[in-house]
Amino acid sequence: MKKIGEIQPEVINRLVSEIRRDSPEVYKSLVIGAYVDGKINLSKAAELLGVARIELQRELKEKGLQQ
Repeated sequence: MKKIGEIQPEVINRLVSEIRRDSPEVYKSLVIGAYVDGKINLSKAAELLGVARIELQRELKEKGLQQ
């Protein structure tokens, strides 16, 4: 996927948009995974998910993904 993203970023963008629209829970998992992996920060993750930073932080704490 990374290689495709480098060559054809529009393909990845379209795929992510489709996942966001058709499978919101999968999209949320992707965003949280990117945060946990250090690819994006908490504020960006919250922005992508359309929630308040503190709300996402609370949810991640409940799931044991953040201290």
